[in-house]
Amino acid sequence: MILSFDIGGTDLKYGILNEDGEILHKGKQTTPHEKEALYKAIENIFENAKNKFDIEGIGVSMPGIIDEKGYLVTAGALLNLYDTPMREDLEKITGVPVYVDNDANCATYAEQWMGYGKDYSNFIFLVIGTGIGGGLIINDQLVRGRQNAAGEFGFMQIGMDPQQNDVWNSWSFVSSVRSGLVYKYKEKTGEEINGLEIYRRKNEGDLDALACIESLYESLGRGIFNLIVSFDPEIVLIGGAISANEEFIDGINEAVSQLLLRRTDMKNYTLPVIKASKFYNDSGIIGAAFLVYSNLYEK
Repeated sequence: MILSFDIGGTDLKYGILNEDGEILHKGKQTTPHEKEALYKAIENIFENAKNKFDIEGIGVSMPGIIDEKGYLVTAGALLNLYDTPMREDLEKITGVPVYVDNDANCATYAEQWMGYGKDYSNFIFLVIGTGIGGGLIINDQLVRGRQNAAGEFGFMQIGMDPQQNDVWNSWSFVSSVRSGLVYKYKEKTGEEINGLEIYRRKNEGDLDALACIESLYESLGRGIFNLIVSFDPEIVLIGGAISANEEFIDGINEAVSQLLLRRTDMKNYTLPVIKASKFYNDSGIIGAAFLVYSNLYEK
């Protein structure tokens, strides 16, 4: 059995999975931000789990730049975990093999192992939420890059506003749900509401909501178009809570298609399928379990 953790800035989610990727049990608690408190929470969950299951390995999904030895170079909002040998530390605590990777990489693995990417050798996975991240599978292999930072698509420079600095012109700020939709609506109306409410208002005839959503599609479509022509994927999978909205996925497909139609030099170019990913809240747990599966069972 595999004990899998998905550690975020707010929630510490965990699950028990078999080697087929089936979740047998799962739970969550608030994430401690101090390293020792987090390790203690993980140890307690492990001790409880091994009383009921034969835990052969632990997988961990979490934010940040993480090398292949499970060393946390960065850790997103978990500032006290920067420069931490997490894999080494947890193996000492638990006595079982531990594997650690970036949360977007783990979500990509989940789609490759059991999701909509399993039938493809080349695909792009995007997570669109507060920011934009993802993973890239080329010839059945996850691309990690020189410093284990491949897939940080949100750093791309998409915006062209000379009044903004380069951070605010990055794809994460221009096209994320938080900055590209919620903040833009607030700029227009002075009112801060969530993405679902903006869509509801758009459908009721709110022209400001319509303008913000169309702007989001345009900027997301442009970034996805650039990724498609750069990597030639067979499919593009979209994750994040907003991906459950079919109207959102349809809007992105239309924006990308319109970009291609405007290119008279690409008449014979065909676009890949763009669709929502299979897994939502469980993608980190499943992807972290794959780290264990691929190292202990597949070899």
